[in-house]
Amino acid sequence: MEIILRILVNGGGREFSTWEVLFFLVVLIGGEFLITRWYYRRKYPHAPIINFDDPRDRFDREEYVLITKRLFSDCREIWLERLPGARSGGSVYKVRSKTKKGKLQGLRVLKLGLLKEIRQERKNYKDFVKPYLSSMAVLERWYPPAWVWWGTYGGLVYLYVGVGEVTKICQFQEFYMNASNNHDTVEGIIQGLFERLSPWLNAIEPDLRNLYEDYAFSQKRLEEIAGCARNLLPAIGNAETFEYKGQLFTNPIQFVSGEFERRRQRGFKTFAAITHGDLNGRNFIVDDKKNIWLIDFSHVSRTHILKDFCKLEAEIKFCLTGLKNEADVDMALDFERELLFKKTDNGGYAACDKLDELYADRPSPSDLRFVCAWKCVQCIRNRAAVFMGKLAEQGGSAREYYLGLLHYTLRVLCFEQLNEQSRTYALLSAALLCEALK
Repeated sequence: MEIILRILVNGGGREFSTWEVLFFLVVLIGGEFLITRWYYRRKYPHAPIINFDDPRDRFDREEYVLITKRLFSDCREIWLERLPGARSGGSVYKVRSKTKKGKLQGLRVLKLGLLKEIRQERKNYKDFVKPYLSSMAVLERWYPPAWVWWGTYGGLVYLYVGVGEVTKICQFQEFYMNASNNHDTVEGIIQGLFERLSPWLNAIEPDLRNLYEDYAFSQKRLEEIAGCARNLLPAIGNAETFEYKGQLFTNPIQFVSGEFERRRQRGFKTFAAITHGDLNGRNFIVDDKKNIWLIDFSHVSRTHILKDFCKLEAEIKFCLTGLKNEADVDMALDFERELLFKKTDNGGYAACDKLDELYADRPSPSDLRFVCAWKCVQCIRNRAAVFMGKLAEQGGSAREYYLGLLHYTLRVLCFEQLNEQSRTYALLSAALLCEALK
């Protein structure tokens, strides 16, 4: 290239202007691109055949078809199995592909969505995933490209490199539901997840944050949550408290709208780290060798270090436990009290500032669903307690954890895919968290 530039600048016995040099560079680069495109179109003349394991999963947008064909233009045929999409939107597919020569390729995950979301995920990959968690996902290919856009939509492909050949994967929520009777296995996956995330969590920095600001809701969002709460329990109203089966609870909607506003100027000496931001049961997958992979980086950022712990605990308790009737709600309420409070000498309950004291020396529940949830929450809080110990040195307490947990618990009220019992459990849990925060 340097030789060519010298010829361009000094050749012909005269000097070229800057604009002429730029023109020649554009011609060279454009020509190289066209030649490369021609070469690969000759090498891969046909777009892949797209098959769907379930016909109902077919693309609802023509842009998705064009993007997918471009991303897999080196393949003869691909088979797509839709994974339940993340709540942030978009469509996620597990991809099995066969090359032009008929060779099966490794596991890939395809994500399709709005262009701005795909660009944000690509940026987060470069900023946070590649430097810290490069073994969890690979988003780098020259041809075919790892990401493509068409109009206002885009798509990208992750290649997951496991140990040996991966034949089966499932999202954690599916794995949890199938293995909930074997709580040791599920607990091992939780431990493995945070081991994989340790490079993010260890990139901690002291930070003075206003957590009441960070975990607050917009007025529109709070009104939506309040409407969902009233649909569940019409008696909740606008009072400071409400009654449920003869027991008095703090109204979490009023607490957040009032108490959060009064405490908004209160700062916390805490830690910030890189967090996933949406660590739910749909956003990490488990393969047949118990390897763990993340599949959504749209919300990765440097923020409050306990955020992912709180989000995952709320996901397990309210979305994966599977309540079916009022008796289950009553059992869940007792379960929640054991997780949030310690018993006093007079038989009452008192909030505790240390997470590891909340379940110390207590018998686990008898129902297998709650046994599994109990073990998982213990594992999550044990991990969080490591950082809580560092926070305590700066004057922090378990209140930080409760704040984050309250935020994600209230969001569950708007999850329409959950039944009434699970959302009622979330509402009562939020009320108990408000008691702990008072």
